[in-house]
Amino acid sequence: FFSTGHVMPHFVLLVEAKGFSPFRMEVDVNDFEELIDALEKRIGLPVQQVLYYDLDFQEYLPLEEVEELPLSGKAKVKVKSETLPTLRELQQTISCLQQQLVASQEECQCLRAQLQWWEQKPQQQQ
Repeated sequence: FFSTGHVMPHFVLLVEAKGFSPFRMEVDVNDFEELIDALEKRIGLPVQQVLYYDLDFQEYLPLEEVEELPLSGKAKVKVKSETLPTLRELQQTISCLQQQLVASQEECQCLRAQLQWWEQKPQQQQ
């Protein structure tokens, strides 16, 4: 039961995520799950872990070790996400798929030729 004065914690986050230059993000979230959801939406990738800079300890701690979200304020987070494939990985995947495509087209032509042979063959009584 919230008093009418309940406000969602408002954060200004400085986010570091691999593959992205650090960016600022403002969020209103009630808990860590909402924070992770907001981060996933922003970077468009599943988040594996969030490290939260704890001012008391002066170090980054995994979210699961942070007792609770402060009510508001500025926070620094490092996001470990499933990384975007590198350009090289993308190129390799594409060329691999193209080779598979060529192979299936050749196989398809071969099967069509067999099919035609059967269709043109005079029907034998079974």
